[in-house]
Amino acid sequence: MIVVGGCSRIPAIKKMLKDYFSGKELNFKIHADQGTVEGAAMHAAAKFRTRTADQGCTHKLKTMAIEEVSGLWLTHKIEGQTKTTPVFTKNRRTPQNQFVEVKTTKDDQPTMRIEVFQGMNVKEQHLIRDFTLKGIPKGEAGLVINMRYDLDRDGILSVKALDEDGKDIPCIENKYSKKGLLTQAT
Repeated sequence: MIVVGGCSRIPAIKKMLKDYFSGKELNFKIHADQGTVEGAAMHAAAKFRTRTADQGCTHKLKTMAIEEVSGLWLTHKIEGQTKTTPVFTKNRRTPQNQFVEVKTTKDDQPTMRIEVFQGMNVKEQHLIRDFTLKGIPKGEAGLVINMRYDLDRDGILSVKALDEDGKDIPCIENKYSKKGLLTQAT
């Protein structure tokens, strides 16, 4: 176990890590930049299964496991709500999926707008997806819609909506013209 970074120098963090990994000795001797470069090289080699002239290195790559984690929180805001609700927390393994139950706010509500944000703190949130559910079955306010959020290993988010009977509700992605967000669909 190699540990790099500023927090790795804090004694309480060192103890927590050692306890978490069942008393295994942690290696704090590597320089942070070197650790970053070597980790990136190992990740690339493991991901693309490249061969090297050094068979010892190849053997190590075969036995090494690399875990992808989500780097940021993902939250959503449902039409009619003022606050966002967490969907994915940061530092969770990917791929991952999450089911979130949302409810209509009006009787016979035909559509519902949902915005997905990156970040937890309201001041730091960035809108990354904006879509509208169309064709919601008629019913009283409080009709349950099951949202399925999938985050793949590459950080690509896909969203699906199902009614109470498990039937798909079409999600129409709204187009953006804002620079730095989603590009307009062609």
